[in-house]
Amino acid sequence: SEAIFNRRWNGERGLAAAVHGVQEVGVPIIAAVSTTIVAFVPLFFIPSVIGKFVAIIPGVVIAALLVDMFEASTCLPAHLSHLPDPHSPPKLPRWLRALSIDFYLRKAITAGLYWFIDHVYVPFMYLTLRNRYAVIAAGIAFFIITFAGIVGGGFVKFVLFPSSDDPFLQASVEFPQGTPLDVTIAALARTEEALTAVAKEAEAQGAKPFIKHVYTLVGQGADPFVQRATGSFAGVIRVEMTSSEERTLPAREIVARWQKATGNIPGAVVQAFGTLERGPPGAPILVWLKGNHLDSLVAASEELKAKIRGYSGVYQIEDDFRAGNREIKVDLKPEARGLGLTLDDLASQVHSGFFGEDAIRIQRGRDDIRVKVRYQQGERDSLADLEKVRIRTQSGMEVPFFSVANVRFGQSVASVTRVDGQRTISVTAEVDEERANAEEVVNDLRDNFMAKFSADHPGVLWSFEGAKQQSNDAFKALISGFGAAMLVIYLIGATTFRSYLQPIIVMSSIPFGMTGAIYGHWLMGMPLSMFSVFGMVSLAGVAVNDSIVLVEAFNVRLSEGRSMFDALADAGARRFRSIFLTTFTTIIGTAPLIFDSDIAARGMIPMALSMSSGLLVACVATLVLLPALFAVANDARRVKRFLWTGHWPTREDVEPGSKRAVDRYEEDLKETTGSEPALVK
Repeated sequence: SEAIFNRRWNGERGLAAAVHGVQEVGVPIIAAVSTTIVAFVPLFFIPSVIGKFVAIIPGVVIAALLVDMFEASTCLPAHLSHLPDPHSPPKLPRWLRALSIDFYLRKAITAGLYWFIDHVYVPFMYLTLRNRYAVIAAGIAFFIITFAGIVGGGFVKFVLFPSSDDPFLQASVEFPQGTPLDVTIAALARTEEALTAVAKEAEAQGAKPFIKHVYTLVGQGADPFVQRATGSFAGVIRVEMTSSEERTLPAREIVARWQKATGNIPGAVVQAFGTLERGPPGAPILVWLKGNHLDSLVAASEELKAKIRGYSGVYQIEDDFRAGNREIKVDLKPEARGLGLTLDDLASQVHSGFFGEDAIRIQRGRDDIRVKVRYQQGERDSLADLEKVRIRTQSGMEVPFFSVANVRFGQSVASVTRVDGQRTISVTAEVDEERANAEEVVNDLRDNFMAKFSADHPGVLWSFEGAKQQSNDAFKALISGFGAAMLVIYLIGATTFRSYLQPIIVMSSIPFGMTGAIYGHWLMGMPLSMFSVFGMVSLAGVAVNDSIVLVEAFNVRLSEGRSMFDALADAGARRFRSIFLTTFTTIIGTAPLIFDSDIAARGMIPMALSMSSGLLVACVATLVLLPALFAVANDARRVKRFLWTGHWPTREDVEPGSKRAVDRYEEDLKETTGSEPALVK
């Protein structure tokens, strides 16, 4: 559109302007759209649950880009061929001529923009070209300050999924197994009363009512990250609140007040309060401890929890090991083996005596009646009855139970979790993002504690899982996919420019786009997240679009016989409007999403912020830094030619774009004479 309008502004007729505009930018536009499509492809291959969240985005974007490219190269030029003369006011009746004020306003804005390009940008371009090494040094310094200062200094932190003001709260309570149902009901009632008290207190302080629905479930715990607790000893309360726009208190503050008002419930092994965050499952900190000996795992988990409690801002530190009911543990005495007894014989005979064994099954109508044989009621009422039990040996002889068995009391295990065939205990912890950062805590644990931990517990293996593991898996897939995308983008650029070096210079705008994304998060007070990284990866294809169009214009002007610096300045001036318009229309287009406060949009805000702020910095890098990089590359080419031939070439001789005129001359000569030229100067 901009190319066609520029030709109409310079006097071409409508149809000719449309055709020549497409010819001018058709190839670089196809290359630019292709690079954007390629940059979105790696998002298809993100593994685990995170991949399911993001996989729909590249499909929608790529489909939209393909249809848009077809429309922009066919339908749009046909429509724009009917553009009126931009210098002639519309012909209106005298009494409607006041409506043509918009024509003069648009003409003044266009003329003002052209004046800015000619009198401000072009002189500044020549200044940067003359001081190209200082400009590049400033760009490198900007890059180092961003990553070593802003990111390295902790001003912008990374979280897998940023916390949101979710309208759903949850509180769970869990007692030891065997706890009566009445105890669990009383604990949940106390927790629910505390929530009601918090709501009344907040309303008395001027806050709006925030509770819509409360749902209490007894007999089933919350959904932890490993397994769900079921039984009379567990219960959960789920709360639906009003939306964040209708509340004056954030969800995290309500959770903190609720937990404080409830206090510690005597006998509870778990009391968890939090929000139902939207995102992939997994606690911010989750460590798997694996081994073959349960006692070692329990001791290791206690030591690890004690270490994690030392971090500020980390709370709800717990593990998934739950002790079951008290039980009698039986082992065989050595002399029992001499009688041919096994532990299975011992267990089956005791079980049959106390709990019964099927002797016969009788069918009566529709009923299946089982007849069990076991000790009489008075012989199985207490543990003392074990002294009367006789164990039958292989030979048919009966011996007293305690003469062949060692008995000790202990605690059973509520459930056994195995990973790769080994018993596993999961240690989890939540993180208050305003006081701590999960990435920093995990990194500190790995670097400064886990080596000593492994030495103290040689039979225990550990691994960070949950959100951390999903983050690592996603990053590995992104790195490999991003590398492949960069290679394809380079090949597209090399094919378009017929140069191996120019695509590398064009791709230099990508890291500066990423720095812009970091500054955008810093200014908005948002942490970097996985969707921020996805936005940066996608930005790689969008950031080079303006550079591709600018470099193509530079090569065309070189082929027309312009000098090196004049070609760079004129290409920047020619493409300034299109670069400016595409950048700022994209930023304006993403602004509603960035400032959207709806809970459903908050997962996508970091991606939109990375795109918009990254494009802004990439635009500046394209218009200022890219020409300086081309000038420096030209210096390097001239030095290389001098070292190879012994004489200094002109700046234009070493540029691949200047050869296009020779190629065009050869093609014209071949068409005219029908033979290849022997020598072309």
